[in-house]
Amino acid sequence: MRMQMNIHLENREYIMKLLQDSGKKPKPIIKKAVNEAAAKAKEKVYEGVKREYTIKSSAFSKKDLSVKKATVSRLYAQLEISGSPFSLPKAYKTAKNRKRTPAKAAVKRGALKPLQKGGLTGFVSKMSSSHKGIFQRTSKARFPIKELLGPSASKLSETVYRSMEGELQEGLNQALRNFIDEAFRV
Repeated sequence: MRMQMNIHLENREYIMKLLQDSGKKPKPIIKKAVNEAAAKAKEKVYEGVKREYTIKSSAFSKKDLSVKKATVSRLYAQLEISGSPFSLPKAYKTAKNRKRTPAKAAVKRGALKPLQKGGLTGFVSKMSSSHKGIFQRTSKARFPIKELLGPSASKLSETVYRSMEGELQEGLNQALRNFIDEAFRV
């Protein structure tokens, strides 16, 4: 799954007109503000994912979030992240099954929850390829089984980004104010 989040000015034409009327070149100023806001957005999204979810550092790092910077001809930045859903033991906090209790996992911060659906419990197993995962039978029969997966890093980032979109837009507006003040001081 691939996720792209755009960071752009909502009132770009109005700001460009104001800066042009004052004799300043608006595009480099807007580009700098958007790039600074994109870098801050990357940090905030990463911190938000680490704060809200139990994802391990080996599964999700700052390198997984990439910023496609704004240019003078393209005055918006993109925060990109891609990846497939993670195996529960590889990326999240888990506890293996006991004799009478199912395996447990916690994707969000908080208590571990038992992985049980319709009387079929989850169990930890190691496959012949040495892949360790949490599996669940699809029926009362022994086979087939399916692996239970957690959300991908892109889905986690998207949910965090959506919840703090207003805050990030305010950060962009503040960065733009700072760069405009700096341009007029010179």
